[in-house]
Amino acid sequence: MSAIQGGLPDSLAEMHRLFGNKVSLLVQDNREMSNPQTMMGWKHLSILLSEGNHEQIKQRLSRTIEQLFATGAISAPCYQQAIGGVPMG
Repeated sequence: MSAIQGGLPDSLAEMHRLFGNKVSLLVQDNREMSNPQTMMGWKHLSILLSEGNHEQIKQRLSRTIEQLFATGAISAPCYQQAIGGVPMG
């Protein structure tokens, strides 16, 4: 997940370089969950960049998974699958 999200801005920038405005960009900005916004246009690519690179995203996801497991919000099988292990059961 983090590799896909971390590489997305560069891949989209390459699409824009190749195809220009023949391809539109629509960004769903959920950084403020209480105020989601939909933005149209290549000028909003920086929003995706602000999510960080592969490693930053991976660390953020790992912290969230650990917190959810520690509080009992997710089961052991869910945790195992989330960290890349073989699903249990």
